[in-house]
Amino acid sequence: MKSENLQNFDLGQLIDAFREAAFGLADEEYHPRRYKKFYDRLKSVSDELRRRGHEARRALVPLLDCQGAGPSYLRRARGAECRYRAAWELLAVEPERARAALNALAQGWSAYQRALARGTLAHLEDGTLKPN
Repeated sequence: MKSENLQNFDLGQLIDAFREAAFGLADEEYHPRRYKKFYDRLKSVSDELRRRGHEARRALVPLLDCQGAGPSYLRRARGAECRYRAAWELLAVEPERARAALNALAQGWSAYQRALARGTLAHLEDGTLKPN
């Protein structure tokens, strides 16, 4: 997914692409090449949302409550990954909501996203992470 193609997406399509890329990250957690493909997609979508401004990024707020889709064995990880990625992107524009989502993930069932959320919260607390 090239960034120039994303410029033609409406906001709803961008949010759907973000969700699908986050689900792909959860699916491919143990396959580095495939994981990178979804990471690059997510980064491209995030860059486009940032280019469009704060209001476009705020369109990710509903993903703070994202529910995973697909087979039952993937739903929990997909939902957690989607919530984590949305919270990360929203730290600068909706900090309270993003931190609340990270706190919930830090107490959650999905080990990988729990670790990501705890690490992110620790870096926010010690000042090494400055949301932009």
